[in-house]
Amino acid sequence: MGDKITVAAGQTLSQIAVQYGVSVEDLQKANDIDNVDSIKAGQEITIPIGQKKPEQAESKDDLNYERQKLHYMDLKIADKQAELAEAKTPEEKAKIQQEINELKAKQAKQKEVAKMELDANQDYILITLKEDMNVEELKELFDISDGAVKAHNDIDFEYAYYEGDVPMELEGRQYRDYTNATIKKGQTIKVRPSEIDNQGAWNEFWNWVAN
Repeated sequence: MGDKITVAAGQTLSQIAVQYGVSVEDLQKANDIDNVDSIKAGQEITIPIGQKKPEQAESKDDLNYERQKLHYMDLKIADKQAELAEAKTPEEKAKIQQEINELKAKQAKQKEVAKMELDANQDYILITLKEDMNVEELKELFDISDGAVKAHNDIDFEYAYYEGDVPMELEGRQYRDYTNATIKKGQTIKVRPSEIDNQGAWNEFWNWVAN
């Protein structure tokens, strides 16, 4: 068992998970919830034992920067849910709901392919793969800034040659092709919290010209 709270109007399971420092999955298991969108105002929710009590709960603004970055998808969804509650026209509501659906789908994919956690010192966010993934796909899925994976991790690279629309002095020159690097199942990639959901994911191979 654990502490019980009452769901407030407009509150989502994701918001509750972030507030009490638990996962959405743990809340679902503790409360036999199949559909995360099915909770309603006034409903009692059990917080799994050993987690924060209501008087200790942190608001979105109280979460430290590192935990905000770790839970950035929950916070994005919560912000959109708040926008939806304030929307006036059907068109606006439909647009915001579509954005929420896209964020939830992306978050579900993140959880499907990797485990995401902070290291003990909260210096890095650790992403441990549950399946093989191309580094560019990883960056796009987790909104990792350009250069972050390369800066902090030892990864194998393939070699290729510059072709096509490149300066003449680069034509035919060998470079380390970062786009073809594969992160293996079970491998942990570390990035700084500031490198999550910052500048987005972009092709990095220009930074890997071989002399």
